[in-house]
Amino acid sequence: MSSGLLVRMCWFFSLAIATPAPLKLTDHRSTQTNGQKLSCKLVTSAYERKQASKLDMYYASVIEGDERVESEVFQRFQHANIRPPILCVGARLGGEVRAFKRVTGSSNVTGIDFNPGHNNPDVVYGDAMNLPYEDGAFETIYTNILDHIPDLHKAFSEMSRVLRQGGTVLVDMDQNGRDSYAVRDLRKQRAKIETLMQSYFGKECQRNTIVDPRITKDPGKFVYRCNDVHPKMAVMGNALVKKANPHQKYNIIERKHQFVLYASIFGDYNEEEGLGEQLEPFTKFDVGRFLFTDSKTIRNIPGWNIFRMESGEGIHGVPGHRVCINELKFLGHDKIRNYRYRIHVETYKGQLQMLHKALQNGLLDYVRCHPSKALFVEKHPFRTTIQQEVNTLKAKDALQPSATLNKWDAHLKPMYSHLNLVHLPSLWFWVLDTQHDSFVHKWTSVHSTLLEWGLWRDQIVYSYALKNVHGEVEHIDHNSSMTCPDKAQLNTSGHQFRHS
Repeated sequence: MSSGLLVRMCWFFSLAIATPAPLKLTDHRSTQTNGQKLSCKLVTSAYERKQASKLDMYYASVIEGDERVESEVFQRFQHANIRPPILCVGARLGGEVRAFKRVTGSSNVTGIDFNPGHNNPDVVYGDAMNLPYEDGAFETIYTNILDHIPDLHKAFSEMSRVLRQGGTVLVDMDQNGRDSYAVRDLRKQRAKIETLMQSYFGKECQRNTIVDPRITKDPGKFVYRCNDVHPKMAVMGNALVKKANPHQKYNIIERKHQFVLYASIFGDYNEEEGLGEQLEPFTKFDVGRFLFTDSKTIRNIPGWNIFRMESGEGIHGVPGHRVCINELKFLGHDKIRNYRYRIHVETYKGQLQMLHKALQNGLLDYVRCHPSKALFVEKHPFRTTIQQEVNTLKAKDALQPSATLNKWDAHLKPMYSHLNLVHLPSLWFWVLDTQHDSFVHKWTSVHSTLLEWGLWRDQIVYSYALKNVHGEVEHIDHNSSMTCPDKAQLNTSGHQFRHS
């Protein structure tokens, strides 16, 4: 494949479902992956960059405020009837998440924020105006960031969409002056916001005022509880927001964000038009969904968070867009760093169908009940060894320039007898358990080896990088039923959050 052709991929991630340990207040400010500076840069809006910068700019005060929020929310709601699953919108480091876990005795509480910090077991990346959850996923939604959301219509519409029929919305509205991160002064827009809330959440929104300084640092705060909310059809831009189905069972929260689908597109976009239709079938699985691209024309795909990136310059003859996707593939990205299991798939139609079939055949549970394995991948259908792959590419200069390939072949020749014992994978889709530290270290070395030798194709590096850990690889077949020998063996313990 020439460097100008479309290169596309999807990634999935997963978490175990055990109740997470309390957040350790370590240094959350690291933004690099595995200590390496990435050349593929995320392009975000000025608004998101500003909101995300608060943790880095005011780290100590954010931690102090997080502890205060946990104490305050717990005191206020410890005797209230709050039903999980619960979503906390704009949860920073997760003080309100931990409070609601204590209140309900349930682990089915999650938070979203533009910058949840490093290895945060309570909060994942998310946008209040584009929530990464299915319709009707939550019984309760809590937020205290109305002054930081540019478009409250979008935010309330999204909350209404992910709320179950008869659910509850809890809103805190401070009456303090506008800070440097606020987009509005709540004191001046209270009546307007109340009217807007009622239009989305009904007339059952009760307002109270907290005046006890022992409970809140901000006496005079208005608090709203909208009970028995019945989400309605609403129009958000050109997209119709679906009415939640009260009879549908959602496992997203119960299973603790087991998978997040991560897709990327870099290069030419001759087949871009049908992308949404190709990705749509995955929205029925219990996953969050992320699309990274350098395309300026991809706007909205229902059920996906879309991020625009700029690929850097080529390195050692490797085109910039290939450098970028290999970084994402083998090093990960901060946006998805908190997840344990990675599932990657190339987004050509055939490969997507293969992964979809594997998911239907029980791939997720199969991975979780084999904790001794680090990588789950199919065998290559046409070739079995790295030597065969190198020889095949010698006749296809468009897929790998011959000059660098010949140098790589000469380097491998003394090792082929050993490397050929590692069965060549297809790498059309795979699952990686990042809890296997030594394996992950070898996995990330694929990227550095590609750059060092000026190689384009990861399959001619796979056996070389993983030769000493290939015993941790499980070969799978997407057409076969993948079931646990014993459901009790499902891996629901251990550390859930890993830095990618």
